[in-house]
Amino acid sequence: MSSDAQAAFASTDRVIATRTFSFADQEAFAKLSGDTNPMHMDALVARRTQAGAPVVHGIHALLWMLDCLAAVSVPLHALRQIKVQFEKFIYLGRAVSVRLQQSDPASARATLLADDLPVILAVLRFGERADKPLPKPVSPLPQAGAPDALELLQMGDRSGWLSSPVSAADFAAAFPSAAEALHPQRLSGLAQTSRLVGMICPGLHSIYAGLTLDLTPTVGDPNGIAFRTVRADERFRRVDMTVAGDGLSGQVSTFVRRPPIEAPSFAQLGGHVTLGEFAGAKALVVGGSRGVGALTAKLLAAGGAQVVVTYARGRSDAESLCSEINAAYGTGVCSALALDAMQSVAPQLAGVKATHLYYCATPQIFVQKSAVFVPALYAEFSRVYVEAFYETCMAVMDGVLSALYPSSIAVTARPEGMTEYSMAKAAGEMLCADMQQAVPNLRIVINRLPRILTDQTATVATAESADPIGVMLPLVRDVQNGEEKSSTS
Repeated sequence: MSSDAQAAFASTDRVIATRTFSFADQEAFAKLSGDTNPMHMDALVARRTQAGAPVVHGIHALLWMLDCLAAVSVPLHALRQIKVQFEKFIYLGRAVSVRLQQSDPASARATLLADDLPVILAVLRFGERADKPLPKPVSPLPQAGAPDALELLQMGDRSGWLSSPVSAADFAAAFPSAAEALHPQRLSGLAQTSRLVGMICPGLHSIYAGLTLDLTPTVGDPNGIAFRTVRADERFRRVDMTVAGDGLSGQVSTFVRRPPIEAPSFAQLGGHVTLGEFAGAKALVVGGSRGVGALTAKLLAAGGAQVVVTYARGRSDAESLCSEINAAYGTGVCSALALDAMQSVAPQLAGVKATHLYYCATPQIFVQKSAVFVPALYAEFSRVYVEAFYETCMAVMDGVLSALYPSSIAVTARPEGMTEYSMAKAAGEMLCADMQQAVPNLRIVINRLPRILTDQTATVATAESADPIGVMLPLVRDVQNGEEKSSTS
């Protein structure tokens, strides 16, 4: 055994490398793998996924981990099996570190950490590689410009052959130490599992969960991997597939995300709202491009109100909502306005006056963190839920203003990991109470909303959620029709 290898075995449980992934890195790996899933490549689409923002391809991060391990003489040349779990999302611009926890002649364990949280767990086993039957190449699937958007039931009989869009030499250039130890074609095969999950099956709404792959003695010819679905579980929204080729043989596991949650259609609202019951109102819905805000805008328009919806990033979502409302109730009923609650509100709302305000603005609620309290995160929540709400009320108030402040049951329930969010919502409630006492002709309805299914609350597993119309319509009526200052909780 070489002295470097002996040192690697002896010096375990240490951080061996740190980096951040940029959007340029995303583009480079998308070119290598053919995986252009918008969860990785499109900020506006990614905001409506569980991640809430673009995330690093899990296989890209894994290949970098392997490159780092090979560079410190972990004996990847003797690797016979790799088992990986993708635990959490990896966000762009955040430092990640490879921690080598254990390494000996039989196995090694390594973890990728982001903000001190394990995001990838890898177990490597060394030894003699077993022969596996080589798949028979068939015509490869074409490189897709957009990922398939399959229903889960359509995933049960998927199979095919994927060939790399680039040469093995490109992987040797990108990951030189891993390529030398493992063979660049094996790296290409790993990259093709990213394309398989992100573009083919499940495709658009995928989350790569993990893999268990044996390494075969030879990489085989031609370049590529065969795949076949072996399980598509509707209950857990999980899909497992076998893969073989490029010196690899085993299984990859994925979850199927739920598509973006759309506000109920006007057909679904039919019978709930009385025609003209909100006539004469000039309503401003802050954060109205999706979720609870979009539903509120539809309820108001259905009742005859004039509506302005604001958006921070989702301009196309807001404009699409306005087009839908105007097509149903007349040109000019609804309009869209850009408003970033993280910036000074008054200049952005110059000339905007409202009789009613529905404050549905929210940053990303569920945030990965390792500390109990993160001051910067609390500052962001406080800016949106406290300071910007106050500024908005003062900016749009024109004589009399009735407003809805949607708080959350998290104020009292305080789910694990949501300390900053719960604190900011509680502070917002206190502000609302004092504003009503101090500002004449201002009425604020405060309500701690139950869990409602939105893009932010949608999970892979089905979770109990309240009926959105049943929750929001009584609140809209309270804001529109109430005459006395009051609050509800």
